[in-house]
Amino acid sequence: ASADTRGKCRSDQARFTSAHRVSEDMPELSGSDDQVSVFLKTAVEQLARGAVHAALTAASEACHCAPDDPRAHYVYGQAWLAHNQPARAEQAFTAAIKLAPQFADAWINYGIARYRQGAIEDAKTAMRQVLLFAPDHAVATSNLAAFMRDRRDLPTYTATLPRPGL
Repeated sequence: ASADTRGKCRSDQARFTSAHRVSEDMPELSGSDDQVSVFLKTAVEQLARGAVHAALTAASEACHCAPDDPRAHYVYGQAWLAHNQPARAEQAFTAAIKLAPQFADAWINYGIARYRQGAIEDAKTAMRQVLLFAPDHAVATSNLAAFMRDRRDLPTYTATLPRPGL
């Protein structure tokens, strides 16, 4: 990752918490393919090392091998976030959410991807979605509070003042 990308990730961390890990709520699939597990493990390890391109390659392979595995799409989304490509990350997290609607970390990272694209209301909605099925989820609660403090979504108004002499 470039210094700019790493700096962006660090500045995001100061505002909210990402789920950049193989999450505890990640759905398990019965009879999961060993090759897919190898690709996922490789992608996660590469992300931890900062080797984003290698992580993208491994996660992409996992998605191709197991298009119905939400874990593959989730890790692919994590790699795109690490690569500072939030629109692509959003697509991957959307796929994971469609496959596993109560996958909290996928919702959280979807919200972060939307936030990075300037869609603050969508980011808030994603955190609220997690809180519907996991009311005590600390990361979703913390992120929602951070997003609520962000005032970029408020419209700006320009006051029209009377001009002297009119």
